[in-house]
Amino acid sequence: MRLPATEMQRLRAAAGSRSVSDYVRARLFEDGSLPAARSRNPVQDQRALGQLLALLGQSRIGESLAGLARDAHAGSLLLDDVTLRQIRDAHESIAYMRDRLVKALGLTEGR
Repeated sequence: MRLPATEMQRLRAAAGSRSVSDYVRARLFEDGSLPAARSRNPVQDQRALGQLLALLGQSRIGESLAGLARDAHAGSLLLDDVTLRQIRDAHESIAYMRDRLVKALGLTEGR
C-alpha cells in the first residue's frame, strides 16, 4: 500500500508501538480475530542496552572462560588463588551484565 509521507506519518503515530500492518489489520478486522501484536521495540532502555553491549565487547570474559574450560577438560586446571579469583570475577561480571540486561529489556527476575 502506497501512501503520501504525511499519511504514513499519521498512520505510524496512530499505530504506536505496533507495526503499521498490525494496526491496519486490527482496524479492518475489529472482531478480535487477530492475535495481540508484539511491540516493535521490546527494549525498554536502549541506552542501558547499548552500554551493556559495549561492556561485553570490551570484556574478555568469553576468552577467559574458554581457556578455563579447556584447561579443566584437559585435566590441567590448577585451582590456585589466582584461578579461583578469576572465576569469581567472571561470575560477578556475568551476574552484573545479566541484571543490566534484564532491566534494559524491562523483564522481571522470574521470567
